[in-house]
Amino acid sequence: MLRRIGINVVEQINHRQELLSLVRLIIGESGRFPLLAQVFISNVDKPLLELLMQYFAAHPELQLPDPEVTARIFLGTLIHFTIVQEMLHCQEILPMERDRLIDNLINLITNNQIPKTEITDQYSGTKQKTPRRKRNSSGKFQPDYGSEPKQLRSIRLTDTAWENLAQLAAKHNLTRSEMIEIITRQGSLEAEGRRQEGINFCIYMVSRN
Repeated sequence: MLRRIGINVVEQINHRQELLSLVRLIIGESGRFPLLAQVFISNVDKPLLELLMQYFAAHPELQLPDPEVTARIFLGTLIHFTIVQEMLHCQEILPMERDRLIDNLINLITNNQIPKTEITDQYSGTKQKTPRRKRNSSGKFQPDYGSEPKQLRSIRLTDTAWENLAQLAAKHNLTRSEMIEIITRQGSLEAEGRRQEGINFCIYMVSRN
Protein backbone atom coordinates (compact mmCIF):
# COMPACT_ATOMS: atom_id res chain seq x y z
CA MET A 1 0.00 0.00 0.00
CA LEU A 2 2.68 2.52 1.00
CA ARG A 3 4.79 1.63 -2.01
CA ARG A 4 1.85 2.17 -4.34
CA ILE A 5 1.11 5.54 -2.74
CA GLY A 6 4.74 6.59 -3.06
CA ILE A 7 4.98 5.62 -6.71
CA ASN A 8 1.69 7.34 -7.52
CA VAL A 9 2.78 10.60 -5.88
CA VAL A 10 6.05 10.72 -7.81
CA GLU A 11 4.51 9.63 -11.11
CA GLN A 12 1.58 12.03 -10.89
CA ILE A 13 3.94 14.97 -10.44
CA ASN A 14 6.60 13.91 -12.93
CA HIS A 15 4.15 13.14 -15.73
CA ARG A 16 2.24 16.39 -15.43
CA GLN A 17 4.43 19.18 -16.72
CA GLU A 18 1.66 21.72 -16.14
CA LEU A 19 1.71 20.85 -12.44
CA LEU A 20 5.49 21.26 -12.28
CA SER A 21 5.16 24.63 -14.00
CA LEU A 22 2.45 25.67 -11.54
CA VAL A 23 4.63 24.69 -8.57
CA ARG A 24 7.53 26.71 -9.98
CA LEU A 25 5.23 29.71 -10.38
CA ILE A 26 3.78 29.43 -6.89
CA ILE A 27 7.19 29.08 -5.26
CA GLY A 28 8.56 32.01 -7.23
CA GLU A 29 5.59 34.28 -6.49
CA SER A 30 4.79 33.17 -2.93
CA GLY A 31 6.60 36.20 -1.53
CA ARG A 32 4.32 38.61 -3.37
CA PHE A 33 1.20 36.43 -3.33
CA PRO A 34 1.20 34.33 -0.12
CA LEU A 35 -2.53 33.65 -0.48
CA LEU A 36 -1.85 31.83 -3.75
CA ALA A 37 0.59 29.49 -2.00
CA GLN A 38 -1.86 28.91 0.86
CA VAL A 39 -4.64 27.96 -1.55
CA PHE A 40 -2.33 25.50 -3.29
CA ILE A 41 -1.25 23.87 -0.01
CA SER A 42 -4.84 23.68 1.26
CA ASN A 43 -6.09 21.95 -1.88
CA VAL A 44 -3.12 19.77 -2.83
CA ASP A 45 -0.75 19.02 0.05
CA LYS A 46 -3.16 19.07 2.99
CA PRO A 47 -5.65 16.44 1.69
CA LEU A 48 -2.81 14.06 0.86
CA LEU A 49 -1.18 14.60 4.25
CA GLU A 50 -4.48 13.90 6.00
CA LEU A 51 -4.94 10.72 3.98
CA LEU A 52 -1.46 9.51 4.91
CA MET A 53 -1.96 10.46 8.56
CA GLN A 54 -5.20 8.46 8.69
CA TYR A 55 -3.45 5.48 7.14
CA PHE A 56 -0.60 5.54 9.66
CA ALA A 57 -2.98 6.09 12.59
CA ALA A 58 -5.07 3.10 11.47
CA HIS A 59 -2.04 0.77 11.59
CA PRO A 60 -0.86 0.54 15.22
CA GLU A 61 1.33 -2.42 14.29
CA LEU A 62 3.77 0.10 12.78
CA GLN A 63 4.36 1.50 16.31
CA LEU A 64 4.70 5.06 15.07
CA PRO A 65 4.95 7.64 17.87
CA ASP A 66 3.39 10.40 15.75
CA PRO A 67 1.37 9.52 12.60
CA GLU A 68 1.17 13.17 11.53
CA VAL A 69 4.94 13.64 11.62
CA THR A 70 5.41 10.35 9.79
CA ALA A 71 3.01 11.51 7.08
CA ARG A 72 5.03 14.70 6.63
CA ILE A 73 8.30 12.77 6.48
CA PHE A 74 6.87 10.39 3.88
CA LEU A 75 5.38 13.09 1.64
CA GLY A 76 8.23 15.54 2.21
CA THR A 77 10.81 12.99 1.08
CA LEU A 78 8.93 12.33 -2.15
CA ILE A 79 8.40 16.02 -2.89
CA HIS A 80 12.06 16.82 -2.24
CA PHE A 81 13.05 13.98 -4.55
CA THR A 82 10.78 15.35 -7.29
CA ILE A 83 11.99 18.93 -6.89
CA VAL A 84 15.65 17.93 -7.06
CA GLN A 85 15.27 15.44 -9.89
CA GLU A 86 12.72 17.17 -12.09
CA MET A 87 12.36 20.86 -11.25
CA LEU A 88 16.04 21.57 -10.59
CA HIS A 89 17.33 19.10 -13.22
CA CYS A 90 19.87 17.49 -10.87
CA GLN A 91 19.57 13.85 -11.91
CA GLU A 92 23.29 13.71 -12.71
CA ILE A 93 24.45 15.72 -9.70
CA LEU A 94 22.35 13.79 -7.15
CA PRO A 95 21.39 10.55 -8.91
CA MET A 96 18.82 8.37 -7.16
CA GLU A 97 16.46 5.70 -8.47
CA ARG A 98 12.81 6.22 -7.60
CA ASP A 99 12.23 2.65 -6.43
CA ARG A 100 15.38 2.63 -4.33
CA LEU A 101 14.27 5.77 -2.51
CA ILE A 102 10.70 4.57 -1.93
CA ASP A 103 11.72 1.08 -0.78
CA ASN A 104 14.20 2.42 1.77
CA LEU A 105 11.75 5.08 2.95
CA ILE A 106 9.16 2.38 3.63
CA ASN A 107 11.77 0.24 5.39
CA LEU A 108 12.50 3.11 7.76
CA ILE A 109 8.82 3.63 8.55
CA THR A 110 8.03 -0.07 9.03
CA ASN A 111 11.24 -0.91 10.89
CA ASN A 112 9.42 -1.48 14.21
CA GLN A 113 6.38 -3.17 12.73
CA ILE A 114 4.84 -5.92 14.86
CA PRO A 115 3.90 -9.11 12.98
CA LYS A 116 0.15 -9.34 12.49
CA THR A 117 0.08 -12.76 14.15
CA GLU A 118 1.27 -11.24 17.42
CA ILE A 119 -1.42 -8.56 17.29
CA THR A 120 -4.08 -11.15 16.56
CA ASP A 121 -2.92 -13.31 19.46
CA GLN A 122 -2.85 -10.34 21.83
CA TYR A 123 -6.46 -9.37 21.24
CA SER A 124 -8.12 -12.63 20.25
CA GLY A 125 -9.41 -13.65 23.65
CA THR A 126 -13.06 -13.27 22.75
CA LYS A 127 -12.81 -15.26 19.51
CA GLN A 128 -10.78 -18.22 20.72
CA LYS A 129 -12.70 -21.43 21.43
CA THR A 130 -11.50 -23.96 23.99
CA PRO A 131 -11.56 -27.76 23.58
CA ARG A 132 -14.02 -28.13 26.47
CA ARG A 133 -16.80 -26.48 24.43
CA LYS A 134 -19.31 -29.02 23.09
CA ARG A 135 -20.86 -28.84 19.65
CA ASN A 136 -24.41 -29.61 18.61
CA SER A 137 -25.46 -31.81 15.69
CA SER A 138 -24.93 -28.96 13.22
CA GLY A 139 -21.35 -28.44 14.39
CA LYS A 140 -21.99 -25.15 16.22
CA PHE A 141 -20.75 -24.57 19.76
CA GLN A 142 -23.41 -25.12 22.39
CA PRO A 143 -24.14 -22.21 24.77
CA ASP A 144 -22.39 -22.47 28.12
CA TYR A 145 -25.22 -20.91 30.08
CA GLY A 146 -28.44 -22.33 28.69
CA SER A 147 -30.64 -19.78 26.98
CA GLU A 148 -28.48 -16.82 28.05
CA PRO A 149 -26.22 -16.04 25.08
CA LYS A 150 -23.03 -14.06 25.38
CA GLN A 151 -22.99 -10.52 24.00
CA LEU A 152 -20.06 -8.57 22.61
CA ARG A 153 -18.74 -6.19 25.30
CA SER A 154 -15.99 -3.61 25.47
CA ILE A 155 -13.81 -3.20 28.56
CA ARG A 156 -10.65 -1.26 29.37
CA LEU A 157 -7.75 -3.05 31.06
CA THR A 158 -4.09 -2.31 31.60
CA ASP A 159 -1.57 -4.41 29.69
CA THR A 160 -0.59 -6.10 32.95
CA ALA A 161 -4.17 -7.11 33.75
CA TRP A 162 -4.72 -8.33 30.18
CA GLU A 163 -1.61 -10.51 30.23
CA ASN A 164 -2.38 -11.85 33.72
CA LEU A 165 -5.86 -12.74 32.56
CA ALA A 166 -4.43 -14.55 29.54
CA GLN A 167 -2.04 -16.57 31.71
CA LEU A 168 -4.75 -17.48 34.18
CA ALA A 169 -7.11 -18.51 31.39
CA ALA A 170 -4.44 -20.58 29.64
CA LYS A 171 -3.64 -22.36 32.89
CA HIS A 172 -7.20 -23.69 32.98
CA ASN A 173 -7.56 -24.21 29.23
CA LEU A 174 -10.03 -21.33 28.94
CA THR A 175 -10.32 -18.13 26.94
CA ARG A 176 -10.17 -14.69 28.52
CA SER A 177 -13.91 -14.18 28.05
CA GLU A 178 -14.68 -17.54 29.69
CA MET A 179 -12.39 -16.69 32.58
CA ILE A 180 -14.17 -13.38 33.16
CA GLU A 181 -17.54 -15.15 32.99
CA ILE A 182 -16.43 -17.71 35.57
CA ILE A 183 -14.89 -15.11 37.90
CA THR A 184 -17.98 -12.91 37.93
CA ARG A 185 -20.41 -15.80 38.36
CA GLN A 186 -18.22 -17.38 41.09
CA GLY A 187 -20.86 -19.87 42.18
CA SER A 188 -21.07 -21.64 38.82
CA LEU A 189 -17.51 -22.99 38.62
CA GLU A 190 -17.12 -26.57 37.56
CA ALA A 191 -14.51 -27.25 40.22
CA GLU A 192 -13.51 -25.68 43.51
CA GLY A 193 -9.99 -25.16 42.23
CA ARG A 194 -11.20 -22.93 39.42
CA ARG A 195 -13.43 -21.04 41.83
CA GLN A 196 -10.52 -20.36 44.17
CA GLU A 197 -8.32 -19.23 41.29
CA GLY A 198 -11.01 -16.77 40.23
CA ILE A 199 -11.36 -15.36 43.74
CA ASN A 200 -7.60 -15.07 44.15
CA PHE A 201 -7.37 -13.30 40.81
CA CYS A 202 -10.02 -10.76 41.85
CA ILE A 203 -8.21 -10.12 45.14
CA TYR A 204 -4.93 -9.73 43.28
CA MET A 205 -6.39 -7.25 40.80
CA VAL A 206 -8.05 -5.19 43.53
CA SER A 207 -4.81 -5.08 45.52
CA ARG A 208 -2.99 -3.60 42.50
CA ASN A 209 -5.26 -0.52 42.45
